[in-house]
Amino acid sequence: MALATLVHERGIYTLRRQTEMRVALDELTAQAAATQRGGRPLLDDPVWRRRLGRCEVMVEMMAAQGYRTAERAASGDAPAESSVDKVLLANVEHEVLGFALDLLGPFATVARPNCLDRERWLNDYFFCRTASIYGGTGEIQRNIIATSILGLPRS
Repeated sequence: MALATLVHERGIYTLRRQTEMRVALDELTAQAAATQRGGRPLLDDPVWRRRLGRCEVMVEMMAAQGYRTAERAASGDAPAESSVDKVLLANVEHEVLGFALDLLGPFATVARPNCLDRERWLNDYFFCRTASIYGGTGEIQRNIIATSILGLPRS
């Protein structure tokens, strides 16, 4: 019963957080486009563009996985793949919100004018750290994936 409940929770929560990560990433993209480092637009730097592209791919991958899990759960199936959702969600949140902190720069904890809303991004980043623990840590999720999906023996 508990596992079935967690499957539904993870699937719906993943879709909700995917939407929130999409909005956050859109805001970060706009901010990165308006940010200059060394007198040049930040997105002229291929390292930052690559990082932004990685975030984009991860958010879209999370959406596809979340819809797949939600569809299976709606049909009455309790897929172990919801553990994949949970691991993927933690990775996406760390990547996107880590990108926000990197945009804030080395003075992320200092209020500065004309800067990203540091309080929001710091709160979101610290929340994502706790979210990677509740509902089952990454290690627990990987064990579920190993035994239930990959068929590996319990150690």
